Order: sequence, then C-alpha cells, then structure tokens
Amino acid sequence: MRNGFWIGTAAGLALLVSGTAMAEDAYAGLSIMTPGEAKIGYGATGTVDNYNNPKAFKLYGGLNLGNDYALEAGYGDFGSWKFNNPAGASLPGASIKSDVFYLAGKKTLPLNADFSVYGKLGVARNHLKAVGFDGQASTDSSIRPMVGVGADYRITNNLSAVLEFEYYGKTKGNAGSYTQQKLGTGLKLSF
Repeated sequence: MRNGFWIGTAAGLALLVSGTAMAEDAYAGLSIMTPGEAKIGYGATGTVDNYNNPKAFKLYGGLNLGNDYALEAGYGDFGSWKFNNPAGASLPGASIKSDVFYLAGKKTLPLNADFSVYGKLGVARNHLKAVGFDGQASTDSSIRPMVGVGADYRITNNLSAVLEFEYYGKTKGNAGSYTQQKLGTGLKLSF
C-alpha cells in the first residue's frame, strides 16, 4: 500500500506540474492550524497532558481543473507537544511531533461572486514521532483517507481568506494512538 501511495502521489504531483495548460489557474496557500492537545501514557494506566501550545501550519497548492473541481496537495507541520515527567521536574520529559502530507480532490460550490464553500476527499500520509520519558524514540506512519470542508472569501481577484476543517485519519502504532484533525484559517493566492 505504501508504494501505491507514493506512485499515486508522484502521478498527482506530475499532473499539478504539467497540467497548467488544461487548468484554468493554479493556487497556493498558507494556513495557521489549531495545535490541538495531546496525552502521553505514563505507568500502567496513567496519562500526562501536554504543557505547551505548539505552532501548527499547513502549506498547500493546487490546480483548478474547471467546473469547480481542483486537485490539491499539501504539507502540514503540527509542531511538537512537550510533557513534564510526573515523577519529578528534574527527570527527562517526553515529546510528540506530528506532520502530514496529503493529496486530495476538491469540489467548490460558489454561493455568490465572492463567497464559496468546498469539500475535499483524498489520502493523507500521517507521521508521528514520540520520545518517551525513558528517552526511547519511536516513529509511526500511516496512510489514511482524508476529508475536509471549508469556506473561501475572495478579498481581491487573486487573494482569498479561507476557513477549513480537515480530518487526516488516525495513526496507531508504537508511539500510541493519535487522531489528526485540524481547524485552520489562512490566505490563498490564485495565479
């Protein structure tokens, strides 16, 4: 399944790069995403909450293919959550770092000349790296379906403000279980 994802991703990116002749226009955007909260296991049954608010962002680009359809690829860096060791402040803490890469189809429904709503459906590669209280690191990756919904408000002919929610799936493995879902707001530039 992993090879199929990368082959599909390469084909999608080739379409993004070579498809400008058949596309109406391309776009790129940057969004600030909600960092979310994290818990890490401690002892047999306990958990510890994170103490920081990591910076989370998403960078994406796409091609409008006509008839309100688009192909979009993006990368999200959701930061590192940090955890104090409950056994004592002088003992090593723990951390979890998360990121995602996705490829999705997008359908837009214009409501008027400046405002539209959209939905996305695609695949996401989730990556999670954890360092436990014992200093042991573990890394987990998963490929999951992703869905998203959002709204787009055109500020100028080439600049839009976006608000969206995206669900990238759940990563399970040695680092534990983690659900990737984010609310974000940002700007999109059309070319």
